[in-house]
Amino acid sequence: MHLRTTTNLICSLRRRIDGISLAVQNAGAGSGEGGVSEDADDEAAEYRTLTEKEQADLEKMVSQYEFAISNAEAFMEENVHSVLITEEMLKEGEMGKGKGWLITGTGGPLDEAIKEAEKLETRLEGYEQALAGVRRAMLEVERKNALIELADRNARSLLAELEQVITQLDLSHHHQNALMEADLSQPRGLEDALKASEALKAALNAQIHPALVRLGAVQGQRRRLEKLKGKFSQNLSRHLNNLFIHLGNDATETFSPPIDEIFSRPWPGPSPHVPPKHHAQLAPYGPLLGWARAMDRRAYTALSRIYSSSIGKLYERDLRRLFEEARAQASDVPITGPGGASGGTPGSAGAAGDKKSGLVKSYLGNPNFKDFPLKPTPVKVIQSAQEISSKLKQTTQQLGMVVGGKGSSGGSTGGSNSAPSPSPSSSSASSASSTASSAAPGHTSAGGGPLLGSDRESWAAEGSSAAHAGSPGSGVTDRRRFDEVLEKALAALEPVCLSEQKFCVRFFHLDVATPDNDKNTQTTLDAPSSEAPEEVSPNPNPLLLPQKRAEKQMNEEVRKMMGELFTSLEQELISFVAHYEKVDSFYCMSVLVRLGQHVMSAQDAGSFLTVTFGTALVHAKRSFDRLMQAQLRSIQEAKPPGGGGGAMRRSTNRTTGILPFVANFEDFAKTAESIFKGSERRADLDKWYTKLVGAMFEAIPRTAAEQHRTPPEVVKMENFHHLYALLSQLKIAVLDSLRKEAKQKYSEALKAYVTQYFGRPLEKLNLFFEGVQAKVSQGVKESEISFQMAFSKQELRRVIREYPAREVKKGLESLYRKVEKHLCEEENLLQVVWRAMQEEFIQQYKSIEELIQRCYPGSMITLDFTIEDILEFFSEIARSH
Repeated sequence: MHLRTTTNLICSLRRRIDGISLAVQNAGAGSGEGGVSEDADDEAAEYRTLTEKEQADLEKMVSQYEFAISNAEAFMEENVHSVLITEEMLKEGEMGKGKGWLITGTGGPLDEAIKEAEKLETRLEGYEQALAGVRRAMLEVERKNALIELADRNARSLLAELEQVITQLDLSHHHQNALMEADLSQPRGLEDALKASEALKAALNAQIHPALVRLGAVQGQRRRLEKLKGKFSQNLSRHLNNLFIHLGNDATETFSPPIDEIFSRPWPGPSPHVPPKHHAQLAPYGPLLGWARAMDRRAYTALSRIYSSSIGKLYERDLRRLFEEARAQASDVPITGPGGASGGTPGSAGAAGDKKSGLVKSYLGNPNFKDFPLKPTPVKVIQSAQEISSKLKQTTQQLGMVVGGKGSSGGSTGGSNSAPSPSPSSSSASSASSTASSAAPGHTSAGGGPLLGSDRESWAAEGSSAAHAGSPGSGVTDRRRFDEVLEKALAALEPVCLSEQKFCVRFFHLDVATPDNDKNTQTTLDAPSSEAPEEVSPNPNPLLLPQKRAEKQMNEEVRKMMGELFTSLEQELISFVAHYEKVDSFYCMSVLVRLGQHVMSAQDAGSFLTVTFGTALVHAKRSFDRLMQAQLRSIQEAKPPGGGGGAMRRSTNRTTGILPFVANFEDFAKTAESIFKGSERRADLDKWYTKLVGAMFEAIPRTAAEQHRTPPEVVKMENFHHLYALLSQLKIAVLDSLRKEAKQKYSEALKAYVTQYFGRPLEKLNLFFEGVQAKVSQGVKESEISFQMAFSKQELRRVIREYPAREVKKGLESLYRKVEKHLCEEENLLQVVWRAMQEEFIQQYKSIEELIQRCYPGSMITLDFTIEDILEFFSEIARSH
């Protein structure tokens, strides 16, 4: 191609040279002959076309000769002359050098070069034809090489895939023996079995292409692996099943410290917890349970069920013992041992095997055991809650009372006709919370214990009866003891339940979410089909499950297993609480506070123990609301005290005094404040405080109007004063507005009583001056009043003489005795009322003196006594009584 291009250039150059030579010849002929032929003109015209370079040179030359525009003829002559000179010089120079071929246009090296170029072009065309055959051969070779490389790559890929499948499905002979003849009771055998099980799991869960699963060798190896899995799973299930049952028959306690020591330790204070013995014994088998969970869900589910039933018996036994001991401690009925000392409760009759009593255990753990008799003295044991209730009933009946309060015809729970508390093993949480019957109105609450509307004697008697003692203040002591026992029991439950929950999560791998199918889809031998694509290669990765769904699944599994292990916990706890609520409904306050503290302080709000405590808390809240509703109803239905038979009887039976619900509210509020102090359940109590005090505000006027022994104003005055003083003492923030309202109502009642019963001791004088004021209002001047016949000075002196100082004092003494009869001594308002009457008397005296000075000026008329005399009268009367 390059040679051809060169040839073309040479030819073009030759044609240009020929044109130049012809132009020179034509120019010479024209100058000699004086003209040109017609043919020469045509040929010359053919070569007059300018190139771009010639045109550029021409334009440059024209620009140099600007005069060409003004003098074209001179410019043409100059150009012709220049051309002629140039052509002459070119002709002479070329001819002189012997290069005439440039003029003639024939011969010379250019022709030779063209010929050589044509020869080269011919030779190159031959070469090109030869190379075309070689190119076709090389393309064929390349195609065959590509096919060979493709076949080689396919063979290598197939070999690698087969090697990978063989490696994944291969299980060493050592692992097979470990699976078939595993000795899980020995550490070495357990270690080999664990390694072999992991290898088997990896082989069965190997990611194999669905097409390779169809291979007969793969199918056969899968069958062998499935048989190994089934055999090992069977051996594992049998060994763990026997181990679970053996541990379930163990007599060792699951609580630490032992139940015998829980209630004897100082309170409050932390109690160290040691995990149960079966945790350490089962911990090495945890990885195998994880293998079973992933590979054989049926065997795993069966093992978890057997574990729950076997170990659950231990917890059921110890929970029963814990709450029986709590009942004994809270009821102050010791379980006696040798020498009359209080000992621990032995194992329940339902527990398997013979159990040593707590006292015998303490003997065995004592380094001075040799000092004790080898033959233990028979231990008297109260086996159940029925015997405890029976013992309590006998004790209280000796004091002339029945557990739970004096039963009326309506039947208060805990009375002589009430059934004993059912044992935890035979009662349920629902039955325990629904056995309380309604009490007689105004007597005892539905669960036992006094009501605010009951009289003081019944209140004190019910409180001491509920506390199983007759001495004053025993109710407070027993409630404090119950609160301490309840807190110790709840504190003992927390480490046990949390420890077991953590162990179950680790041992049974409950923190790993798994798909909801019992079949290991990676080990199925079914060929893939379009009808069941999900069974061919599902993704068992739990991380791909929705996060919330996985957490919900794990939490449900943990709670389900813990519920199977501690089946009796909720029942025992609610039964224990319900038993004491029937004895004294005030116990529900302590239960509400304690359970609220444990629920709010729980680190895991969804744990089994927190949920169980929450259920018991709901029961306690309902019991608390029932108690408060009963108290509220007793206030609303309260009747005036009877004619001297009740405890509201004061120093005299002629006064009503402080109403029962007002007097009882002091003890009630102090008890509630001592329980709810600093509690997060304070809002529950404050809500009922407002309702109870509001009901008192409504009941006091109603009760005052219904009774007929004491003036209603006195009843309202004394009770609102008592309530105001009590609320000021308690300093309950939510009742501050009601405290101010109580003070206002007390002041209003005091003023009304003074106005009504003090009246106007100088009645005739008051009537006289009322007439005077009437005349003044009719237009009579005050200075002219004395000229009126009915209001003359003589008439005024006559009226004043009817009120000598001695008679006034005598009237005040009579009034004092009347007030003294109206008021009760305990409230001590006599002096307050007497002082208010003194101020009222002085105010009336000043008013009369002022009218005398205004209407009878200069008459020198005065009363028979002065303000100092009045103060002396009141003071002497108060001192004399």
